[in-house]
Amino acid sequence: YEGALNLAPEDLDVRCDLAGALWESGQQEEAARHYQKVLEVSPDFQRARRGLMAMALKDGDLERAMEWRIGLDDPDGEIAHSL
Repeated sequence: YEGALNLAPEDLDVRCDLAGALWESGQQEEAARHYQKVLEVSPDFQRARRGLMAMALKDGDLERAMEWRIGLDDPDGEIAHSL
């Protein structure tokens, strides 16, 4: 993903893909930084907000997860169920 990001640094989906891969590999701080960079460009970008919400839930920080949940689409109730 880092190579793809070098080729397309403005691609928010690629940056979210990289953040997800970093999170899965245990690099939470770096993953959060990439999600935050996405939100600097597009504050309502769903994938980044969902990623940060999932990270907060995994950390057991319900209050922070609820903050990231604000504005997320949840047509099937998946997010509400997770919280």
